[in-house]
Amino acid sequence: MIQVSHLTKSFNKQPPLWEDMNFEVPPHSVTAFTGHSGSGKSTLLNCIGALESPDSGSIRVFDMEVTNLNYRRARKYRRDYVGYLFQDYALIPDQSVYDNISLAAQPNRIFKSKALLGKVIEVLSQVGLAGYERRQVCELSGGEQQRVAIARLLVRPPKVVLADEPTGALDHDNSLRVINHLRELADGGACVVVATHSDMVAGSADQHIMVHTPGADSRS
Repeated sequence: MIQVSHLTKSFNKQPPLWEDMNFEVPPHSVTAFTGHSGSGKSTLLNCIGALESPDSGSIRVFDMEVTNLNYRRARKYRRDYVGYLFQDYALIPDQSVYDNISLAAQPNRIFKSKALLGKVIEVLSQVGLAGYERRQVCELSGGEQQRVAIARLLVRPPKVVLADEPTGALDHDNSLRVINHLRELADGGACVVVATHSDMVAGSADQHIMVHTPGADSRS
C-alpha cells in the first residue's frame, strides 16, 4: 500500500503546489490524479517514486518510508518496487524493442539468456506486438512505442506503477489499450497511480484525487 500523510511541496519559496495532502493507494487498484496543468500531478508522482522530495510529510510504500532515502537506497527502491510509464515512452530509439525490454528485465546483465528472449516474446504478444522484438524503436508509431513501454513493465511487473499522462499523445483505441493494460497490472497486485487530463482514464480508475491549490485535496 502507498500511504501519503500531510505532504507539502513548493518550489523556490513560492506558495505550495499542495499542502497537507493525505491519501492511500491500496494494491489491486488504479488511482487517478487530475488537475490543471502546473498543479503538481507529475511532481506528486515523482515524490512517490523518490525522484523528488517533499518539503514535509510522509510517503510510505509497503511500510518503507521513501521521503528520506539516500541516493543508493532510492535507486534500489525504484529498481525493486517502481515501474514508470511516461507520455514520451522513455525508450532508447536507436535500440531494438528486445534491447529496451531486456534492459528493464535484467539491468545488470550483459549477456541475455534464451529464457529472457522467450519472456520478451511473451509480453510483446500480450500487448499485440508479436514479432516486433528485432524492430528498431525509432521505426514504430507512437501507439506501438507506448505498447513497448507497457511490455517493459509486464516483463518484470512492479509493485508500484507510476504513469504520467500515458495516453496524452494517443488516439482513442490506443488509449483504451493503455487503460486495459494498467488495469491488468492492478489486477495482478500493483498499486497503479496515473496523472492524467483524460476523462476516460480518470473514469476508469477506482479512486480519483484532484490535485490543486492548498487545502483542496479531494477524492471520489
